[in-house]
Order: sequence, then C-alpha cells, then structure tokens
Amino acid sequence: MQKYFLLIFLPVLLWAKDVQLVQPNQVPDSDVLDKVKAQALAPANLTKVPAIAAPKKSTAVEMDSQSLLANPALLKRAMHSVLVKQQIDGIAVILPIYRQLANADNVLIAYAEALLAHSKGQLAIAINGYRQVIAKQPKMSAVRLNLAMALYHNHQVMAARDQFVRLQSEKLPQPIANIIKQGIARIDRQEAWQFAVNFYYRQEDNINNVPEQQEITYGNNKWVFPEPKKAHGIHVDLGAKKRFNLSDTLYSDVQFNTSSDFFWDNHDYDDLSLRAGVGLGYQTATFNADIQPFVKKRFYGTNPYSLSTGANGHINYQLTPHWRLANYWEWSYEHFDKNKFLNGQRRFVSLSAVYIHN
Repeated sequence: MQKYFLLIFLPVLLWAKDVQLVQPNQVPDSDVLDKVKAQALAPANLTKVPAIAAPKKSTAVEMDSQSLLANPALLKRAMHSVLVKQQIDGIAVILPIYRQLANADNVLIAYAEALLAHSKGQLAIAINGYRQVIAKQPKMSAVRLNLAMALYHNHQVMAARDQFVRLQSEKLPQPIANIIKQGIARIDRQEAWQFAVNFYYRQEDNINNVPEQQEITYGNNKWVFPEPKKAHGIHVDLGAKKRFNLSDTLYSDVQFNTSSDFFWDNHDYDDLSLRAGVGLGYQTATFNADIQPFVKKRFYGTNPYSLSTGANGHINYQLTPHWRLANYWEWSYEHFDKNKFLNGQRRFVSLSAVYIHN
C-alpha cells in the first residue's frame, strides 16, 4: 500500500523544482510540453522500456485519486511534471486520474498515451498519437523528436528523416542536435552501396574427383579412370548491394554477386558464376519480408555452362523480445548449354527459430 502512495505523490514532489518555471495559471496546458527539449535524450531508449505493471487497487490509491481530483491545479502540475521528464511509471499512474478532469487537455492526454505506447513497443499507436499532437501543436519539438525516433525504430526511415530535417531548423541543445545529425547520417548510410570481399587459396590434389581405385571390374565390364589431377589457385567471392528506401516501410534493393575459382595451372577447372537480382521488401520493427527475382550465369573451364533464372525471399518475425522466427526460400530453373538432360528446377526452403538472450 505504501508503494503506490509514494508513486502517486512522486510527480508532485518533482514538480517542486519546476514550479517557478511553469505555473498553470500562466501557461496553457499544452504549451508546457516544449519544456521537454532539455530532457529529450530519453526517447532513444523508449522501445527498450519493459511493460508497465498495472497498479493494484488500494485504499491509499483511492484516497490519493480523490485528493488530486479535488485539487485540479495540483493534478495538472503532476501531469505536467511526468510529461516534462517523460517518467513512464508516473504517466501510467497519473493519466487515468487526469482523464477524469472536466477540463482535461486532450493534447496532453494524447501525448501521454503515445509515450506509454512507445514504452511498450507499440510503435504504430505511438506514431499515430505523436502525429495527433503535432497536428494541433506543430511547434512542440520534443514531440517531433519522439515521433522521429518511433518512425526510425519502425523502419519508416524516409518519414523519420523528414522529421529529423525539420528539427534541424530549430535551436536545440547541442547534445540533441548531435543525435538528430547522427540519425540523418545513419538513414543516409542505409542507401549507400555496400561491398563484400572474400578470398582464400585452394590446393587440390584430385580436382577431377576420380576414385582411389583406378580400375573397377563388374561382371564382364571394366572401367578405367584417369589419373588424379592437381590444381592450385584462388577462390574469390565479390558482392555489391544497394537499398532504396521507398515510402513508409517499403524498400527496394539491387544485388550483384560473383563467385569464382581460378586455377593458374589447370584452367580446365576454372569456375565462374555471375548473379544479379532486384527485389522489393517490407519492414517494420517486428516483421521483415523480401522477395528478389534473379538471373545467374555460370562458366566452367572458361566456357559457358548454364543459365539459371528464379527468385528467393525471406521472412523474419519477432515473435517475442526473446524469440525470432526466420524463413528463407529459393527457387530456380537451370538451363544447361550442352547437357540438356540436366535441365530442371532447384528448390530450397529453411525455417529456423532464434532465441535472443538479453
């Protein structure tokens, strides 16, 4: 019982430091939210905040609720305080009481609900709430920063970038200005070309894969296999990809890959594959799906060997904070230049569950 009694009065005590800056009879309820600029570092960690447990009913809570409702000025100060400091636990307690006021400010209520949703990882609800507040009070920088953070975490990167750019035109504390600059740079890096290189030395003593027993007799038939061949060379993998952020959570990507084995003393076994694909994807904070059609050309022994066309895709879903489900699939049809009887489909499907220990 004592725990909830202190929890309700905590915002009132914290307000004592701010009472000289903002008085309810001097400043409209909604305008006080811009004081959050000085504490706006908080949104970066909002999505990590655990779910808030609902307080149990007790006589102390009931008494305090009645006391606050009987003193609207005190209740408004408490509401202002928890919003200015973005105290999620305090908002969860004060908001239900504040809603009961006859002249409760709907902008404050919408902002409080958005902060609670943000803290629980309910990003779509939080984004909608922040936008409602900004539509009525477009100069609230702290709300716009929260909106930008929520959009970014929900992978609505173009919308997030737009909000960050708008914030850059305002006079903000240097630490917050740095966060905004870093956010824009991080979004821009997502659309930069990414390259990958992998290589290693190869030494093969039996590149033609002949059996150890060179002569095999079966009945009246006898097979004689050639001598094993040696080869020395290098294997090289090269990759390049680029992402194009479209509207909201949609994106497109292009990808180029090459895989090759080059043997300087036995070119008959050189192997080169070239692959290119263009895809479309959808991504939020908990879900990601992508499909990419591709074409692949293979050369073997410096001669054209086969041509494959197909598509691949993946689905990732964050089931809980600790469990993630992942699916990858690929389908292709391979046409051989000489060995036509080998023409056919290739299929691959995988499903995995990943446990993430925080």
